Amino acid sequence: AFRVDWGPRTSVENLLEDAGWILDEQQSALRRWTAVREAFRVDWGPRTSVEKLLEDEGRALDEQHGALRRREPRLDQALGFGNTVTEREILQMYASTAFKEKGLCVILVLKLAVAMLEYGQNTVDAELMLLKVIHSLGLPHPHLNLGARSLQMSFGGGPVHLMNCKMGLLVDKLLDISALCRHIAENKVDPADALCVLDGIIQRPLPFGWLVHLFNLECVSLWAVLAAFGTGQDIWQIMAGA
Repeated sequence: AFRVDWGPRTSVENLLEDAGWILDEQQSALRRWTAVREAFRVDWGPRTSVEKLLEDEGRALDEQHGALRRREPRLDQALGFGNTVTEREILQMYASTAFKEKGLCVILVLKLAVAMLEYGQNTVDAELMLLKVIHSLGLPHPHLNLGARSLQMSFGGGPVHLMNCKMGLLVDKLLDISALCRHIAENKVDPADALCVLDGIIQRPLPFGWLVHLFNLECVSLWAVLAAFGTGQDIWQIMAGA
């Protein structure tokens, strides 16, 4: 009841400075927690099938009208994966040829080829799958040469496309790219619809964080060693040597 605090009064400036410091610490802790949560993130939601994606995309395109209704805004964008050529430039290559109406099909095949190699498909299986896609799309006399760092492709004596690529490993997207190739090979598909779905797969964020991805790669590497050398002891010896 009779307490009196004779200590110095803290200035408003100091109070504001202390409050700002506390706020900065809280924001820093929140950023650290967000980064940790993102590293361990796993999306357990159901995967939308390629058939459903194509159906939804076709419905959206029908509502917009026009043959190049969806492609027009993206024609001047680079093809991606380190390739600066644009879709418009590829279409112009076929403008004066006998199959100028197949320009979107060519773009689709090129993007599928680069995407499959980038996401981990081996060149033999990629070539077999692409040949089925090319046959389904009606592109004449394909010539394919797929490598670990580049690919060459031409159709019916037309221009030769030289594309850059690098063989990586991203199974999540490779699964959907392969499913899209199988669907195109077995069904009649509008190339504009398929390109929309392909772009969506490429641009889609991963369903897991970077640390989960790194852990999965390490597990794949260890299983590869086990398959090659036969025993777990070899794995520990290699890890100790590394």
